[in-house]
Parts: sequence; C-alpha cells; structure tokens
Amino acid sequence: MPLFKVGSGVIAVFSLIFIFYANSFLMKRRKKEIGLYNILGLEKRHIARIIGTETILTFLASLLTGIVMGIVLGQLTFYAINFILILPDEFIFSISLVPIGLTVALFSVIFLVTYLYNIVNIQFANPIELLKGGNAGEKEPKSSPILFLLGLLSLGGGYGISLTIDDPIQAFMLFFAAVLLVIIGTYLLFNAGTIIILKWLKKKSAFYYKPGPFISISGMLYRMKQHATGLANICVLSVMVLVSVSTTVALYSGAEQMIELGFVNDNSLSIMNIEDTPVEEFEATTVNDIYEMIKQRTAASSVEMKEFQTFKLLSIYDNQIENDEFIYTRSGRVNYDDETSMVDTRFVSLGDYNDLTGQERTLNQEELLYYESIPVLSGDTIKIEGISYSVSRLDSPPEVLSSQGEGRSLVVIVFPDEEILSNTINQFNDYEAEYVEELYYEVYWNTTGSREEKLAYGNEMNEFFADPIDDSFSFFNSKEVFRVNYYDITGGFLFLGVYLGFLFIIGTVLITYFKQISEGYEDRVRIQAMQKVGLDSEMTKKATRSQVIWMFVLPLAVAVMHTAVAYPILYQMLSLFSVVSHTLLVTTLLTVSLVFSLIYGIVYKITSKIYLNIVE
Repeated sequence: MPLFKVGSGVIAVFSLIFIFYANSFLMKRRKKEIGLYNILGLEKRHIARIIGTETILTFLASLLTGIVMGIVLGQLTFYAINFILILPDEFIFSISLVPIGLTVALFSVIFLVTYLYNIVNIQFANPIELLKGGNAGEKEPKSSPILFLLGLLSLGGGYGISLTIDDPIQAFMLFFAAVLLVIIGTYLLFNAGTIIILKWLKKKSAFYYKPGPFISISGMLYRMKQHATGLANICVLSVMVLVSVSTTVALYSGAEQMIELGFVNDNSLSIMNIEDTPVEEFEATTVNDIYEMIKQRTAASSVEMKEFQTFKLLSIYDNQIENDEFIYTRSGRVNYDDETSMVDTRFVSLGDYNDLTGQERTLNQEELLYYESIPVLSGDTIKIEGISYSVSRLDSPPEVLSSQGEGRSLVVIVFPDEEILSNTINQFNDYEAEYVEELYYEVYWNTTGSREEKLAYGNEMNEFFADPIDDSFSFFNSKEVFRVNYYDITGGFLFLGVYLGFLFIIGTVLITYFKQISEGYEDRVRIQAMQKVGLDSEMTKKATRSQVIWMFVLPLAVAVMHTAVAYPILYQMLSLFSVVSHTLLVTTLLTVSLVFSLIYGIVYKITSKIYLNIVE
C-alpha cells in the first residue's frame, strides 16, 4: 500500500536522525575514556577496532531484538488494523524476507555511517582534549542577527502560506513547502533567537543580577549553543505528533458524516446512451429493461427494495455565472481565476422535479426554477445560451441533487419541459469539445437489510453493471461498498498517523532524556562551585528548577503555536476528503494537544527529577 510506503520512508529518516543524536550523546560522554586509551599507549587504529567491535555487537543485538519484537508487534498491529478498518475480509499477517532484508540493509548503512563518523572524529582529536572533553567549558555564544532575521522570514513564509491559502488543491501542493519553511525557521530561531533574547535579558541589570535569574539565564545562555538544536528537535517532533494524530483522527471521525452527505440513498445508477440510439427507442427498450433488471435482481437477493426513484439529469462542473449569465465550461469563456462565480450545475425538467418532490409546480416557456447554495445570481433573470429566463428561486433542492464540489456553489436549474432542456444541451454541444453533453438516466433506491447484506448486494450489483448492457453504459454506486473503501483509506491514514505519532512521542521522550542527562552532568560542576562559594542551596535548587521548566515549556509552547497557525491549511487539505466541519477539527486538535501535553508533562516530571538528582 503506497500509504505505508510513505510511512516507511518517514521511519527510515527518523531512525537515521535519532541514532545519530544518541550516538553523539554517547560519544561525548566517552571522550575521557577514549583519551585515556590514547595516553595508555593504544593507537587510534586500535581504538577504531574497539569501536568497530562495539558497533557490530550493538548492531547485531539491536537488529535481532528489533526483528523479533517487530514480528510480535506486527501481529498485534494487524489485529489493530482489522479492528479499525471495516473490511469484509481480515488482513492476515505474514513474515516476508523482503522487508527483513530491507531493514537489515537500512540499519547496516546507518550503523556504518555512524561508525565512520566516530572514527573521523577520533582521528582528528587531540588526546589531551579528549581527556578534558567532558569537562571542557563553553564560551559565551555569539548572537547572529542575520540568522535570526532569516529564521523570522522563513517562519513568516510558512505561516503566510497557511494563513492566506483558501484553495484545497493549492493547500495540498504547498503544504510541504510550508512545513519545510517552518522547520527551517524553528531551527534558526532556536539557535539564534534564543541567544539574542537571553543576551537581551542579561543586559537588564536590575533583573539579571539576582540569584535566581543569574543562575537560570547564565546556565541557559552558555548551554544554548549546544542544546538549541535539541530543543528544536523536540519542538518539531511535537508538532509532528499533534498534526499527524489530529488530522488522521479527524479524517476517520468525519467518515460517517462524509458518507451520509455524499449518499442520500443506499444505491444509485447512472445510465448513458453510448450508441446514439434515438431517445424514445432507448427509453422504451434499454432503460426500461434495466429498471426491470434492478427490481428482479433485488427481489432475488437477501434485501428488499424501497423508495425507487427515476429521473433524467445533466450535471456539469466548473461552470460560471457572471453578470447573471450562465457560461458553459467548454465555451472557452470561463474565467477560472474568479473562484467566487464558479458553480456546479444540475439541469432537470419540471416533470422530473415534480416527481422527485411530490409537488405540482408549473412554469411558462421563459421561466425556470432556480436554486443556489452560495449567492452568485444577483437578479431575477438568467441568460443561458443567449436566451433570458425569469427565475423562481427554490429554498432547497431535492436531496438527490444536493451533492456539490468543495468551494463551489451548487446550482440547480429546472426547465419548463424536456424539449427546452434538450435544446439547451444541443447548444452546449455546438461548441467544439471532445466530450458530448447528454442527459443521464438516474436511478436511486434504498434497500432493507443489515450492513453485511447491503454490502453483499452492492458487490453483486457492481459486478453485474461492470459490463455494458445493450447500447448503454452504467455507473453504479453503493453506499456500503463506498463505506468499506472509504474506511480502508481513512483507517489506513488513522493507523499510520497514530503509529507515526507514537514513534515521534518515543523520539521526543528519548531526546529529552538524553538532553537532560547531558545538561545535568555539565551543570553539576558549575552549581556545586556556586554552592561552595556560599550560594544558598535552596536558591540554586529553585533556580535550576526554573531553568528546567523553561527548557521544557518553550518547545511545547512553540509546537502548539505552530499547530494553531497550521489550522487553516490543515482544514483546506482535509476538505479534499470532505471533512468540512470546523467543530470536528478544532475538537480533535484540542483533545490531542491536551493528551500530548499530559504525556509531555509526565516526561518532564521523570527527566527533570533525573536532572536535579545529577545536579544536586
């Protein structure tokens, strides 16, 4: 499935980044050990062999453990997929040598690259510097207004795309550009912006020269050069968790709403004349025969038919109503830049309209019934192919005509009789276009029975109408068949979103853990020195706790801000899947943000306790 191939690519990139991050943390803690090997007489080639042996053993242990756990979790995962997706047949988990081989190849490359990276660093390192590596002091980092400005511009560009875009297709096309700009801006601002802000606070003498702010700000300032990237990593991972989980949960949760909006009836059939058979003959033979076939096959199935409706319809998309004139799509006059006047149009005759609604409306030859979901017609007349008609506005269309494209106004036009409707269609066909417009014979009907029975009936009818019948071609749709296919897609998105969200949470936890331990060992000497020269122990504890809180709150606050600004573009993208409920998306985002904040808070409690134990 292409969706899971994309997820596999994301996991591969994430694995590379995380293993590099963990490796850099561990190698920094081992600098003194490696320097001691040098002093004791080991050559760098000997150290390379030691690290190589360790890398191979670590690789084999992690690979074997990972494959075994992958097989176990894979089976559990397929149980979850079968529970989430509404499918007639369950997915069966099977072990294949191909993914195992790809996993071995991927992690072989990653471990080889980290090994070569470590060897290069050791070859160019001085043994004395290695011995002091763990205790080497950091110089005060230099501020970089240029990087700060670039970060603001990059972040502003990403924000600007999200806040100004109003077209779902453009949103989908520009989403990754916006994400890239926000990620670049986040890294630049954490690396350059935090230093500028901390230096600005340092210049505030009345605020800075107090024990609490002095310890907190100085500690963060001298560490920021090294750990700003870690904070940015946490922020970006947090955004990925919030966005991936929220959007996929909203997509899955809105599935039923989308299905109900798209399918007024259980089944529908559109019949098209493909052999240019005269209309009267086509209706009398082929169309009526198909109607009887539907009734007979339904009677022979496990469901019963009810509410059988037939009518003739012409649907045309991407038209325009401008200056109270209907402009046909293929006339060459449609201005696609003017989105506000674009319409999706349904044409029916008055006789079919009365049959669908149970009304007995009448019209003269120059009058139409007219409905629009979004105002596009300013007056009480409309010109269609050079003929002006007065319009009587409808409050609502028949349910079977109510579907529409996102961002378009739905227009329903009811002609006085079928002859005038046919003449209008002939005028449309006078334009030089490959596609010929013609009335479709529409059939809508409901059935009784359980979902399983309706699904079996839908699959049977799908197979029956797959081939042309006589001189017709039919398009059959079943609500239950569509439901299964739609849940297949949205369930796959949901599973992938939650899986990647879980992966990103693990990454956030581990990066936070490594960062806290690293900072704890670096701060311990400095804090203990302050206590030896007379600084109150309670004050240092209070200052370090304040520092830890700020370092935890900052990535989460920025991540929530990024997610909030991303809301418009996320909404536009989800509207492609007919998820158009602001309430649903907002509720999902808030719920996921609260749950993630709770998890993040638990991580803060655990890791901050480890940090404080090291420091104190």
